[in-house]
Amino acid sequence: MKKKSNPDVILETRGIIKDFPGQRALDHVDFDVRKGEVHALIGENGAGKSTLIKIIAGLYRADQGEVFIDGAKQHIASTHESQQLGLSFIHQELNIVPHLSVAENIFLGVYPRNKLGLVRRSKMAAKAKEIPDALPIGVDLRTPVSGLSVIQQWKTVINRALALQSRVIFMDEPTASLTYKEVKELFHSITNLRDMGKAIVYVSHRMEEVFEVADRVTVIKDARKVGTVTVEQTSSEEIYKMMLGRELKDAFPPRAEPQEENCLTVKSVSGAHTGKHISFDLKKGEILGLAGLVGSGRTELARLLFGADQRHAGEIFIDGKKASIKSPLDAIRQGIALVPEERRSQGLFCQWM
Repeated sequence: MKKKSNPDVILETRGIIKDFPGQRALDHVDFDVRKGEVHALIGENGAGKSTLIKIIAGLYRADQGEVFIDGAKQHIASTHESQQLGLSFIHQELNIVPHLSVAENIFLGVYPRNKLGLVRRSKMAAKAKEIPDALPIGVDLRTPVSGLSVIQQWKTVINRALALQSRVIFMDEPTASLTYKEVKELFHSITNLRDMGKAIVYVSHRMEEVFEVADRVTVIKDARKVGTVTVEQTSSEEIYKMMLGRELKDAFPPRAEPQEENCLTVKSVSGAHTGKHISFDLKKGEILGLAGLVGSGRTELARLLFGADQRHAGEIFIDGKKASIKSPLDAIRQGIALVPEERRSQGLFCQWM
């Protein structure tokens, strides 16, 4: 018997299977997204969320299964085809060109052109004004994106999806680099998108966010769909149980007592963008948190200890011995590593082919 389609369903996958050498990444996964809803897609790392999204985006081809848009079967072979079908994908590392303006980033790849192939900037500005004002960026559209805050960059990419007339917008870990205030601003924008009839697929590991912004939740575990539930009829405990296959009794494992010996000692350290006379000890087996408001110098202190920024005063001791750290290479040689706040631009050397 043919499955009766729901008129509110924009996107649907049925029986998706994807195998990689020695591993099944997706095993008969059904998933659907409805008009005017926020649908959270969650699961542990490696569960299969990203693989499912890449199949929908046209980056991977499913070994078995079908993808439907408005009830019609589709064979999506490229990101261009998914875009033509009204799907947009916003990744955690935003795809923006920093030296281009807001308007140029919004219409990236679909610039209005004249007969000579030149960009019609007046037409681009006019088309930008036609985008629904539910997501105001708050700056002149001629402003370079490099000068925007992270939330403004997010809004720029969302407006790109609106300019493309996307109906389903996938957001992958959107709050990873946002402050609390910016998260609330993003949630307000997502609510506006939902009210406009857009469907949002929200990928996140943060359970409190899921319950604040989502309407439905689909859980994937070990390549299989465990189930789909409405937020109103479930709890975080039930979601955790679906994700883990057992009840979550402790959010964190029992804490082991740190050793008495210090592995790092910082005495009266100061830098150009840090506080003055900063001192602390870090014991072996201990996790030490550095907390503070944006601009307080947390990131700068980490860079200073790693040798990426110059230290003006103070001393650093590793395993009780005074350390000379004048560069990241010095820090690495003495067993210090840094995972930077902005991983793409500061932690990687990306070579584009």
